[in-house]
Amino acid sequence: MQQLTPANDKSSYYVTLDFFNEEGTPVSPTTATWTLTDGNGDIINQRDSVPIANPVGVSTTISLWGDDLAAGTTRADNTRNLTVEATYVSITTGDEKPLTKAVRFMITDLPAI
Repeated sequence: MQQLTPANDKSSYYVTLDFFNEEGTPVSPTTATWTLTDGNGDIINQRDSVPIANPVGVSTTISLWGDDLAAGTTRADNTRNLTVEATYVSITTGDEKPLTKAVRFMITDLPAI
């Protein structure tokens, strides 16, 4: 899982993901959803299977803010895992194929927030 730079507590944070097919060529997904969890696997801010509307292009940027990035009291509470599940049309078989991607980042607790 790719480790990203930390996000500030209750701020805004943008995650850009690139998609590749079985040959490592950039690919545009036909469907895509994302889920945000903490280090314990608990869903954060009801961000479960959120559709990526019109996933056109070989990359997408997911915007997170506010309670998506609320700091907790433990390391697991301050860990965020963003998982994308998508499908794309295979260039070798023409069939829909699954594509998954996950990234992890930490929340920096800002005491005055």
